Amino acid sequence: MTSIKVFPNPASSYCTIEANNLTDAKVRLTDLMGRSVALSIISQSESSISINTENLDSGIYFIVINKEEVVTTRKLIVE
Repeated sequence: MTSIKVFPNPASSYCTIEANNLTDAKVRLTDLMGRSVALSIISQSESSISINTENLDSGIYFIVINKEEVVTTRKLIVE
């Protein structure tokens, strides 16, 4: 997973994560304190995951992606 894109960012109702291969990846959404927040996946394919952000409070979150012992983090702003 060399290239990971998160869009739209800032997000209001959903965001999409795109990468080369997200098969078997574990995706977590955390707040600034590192606490996991509810993650509602709208759709998932081999190269993208869409996440519902409508029910999240406005603020900064982190998307943590675990795949084959590699951990990648991306910042997500929810409006």
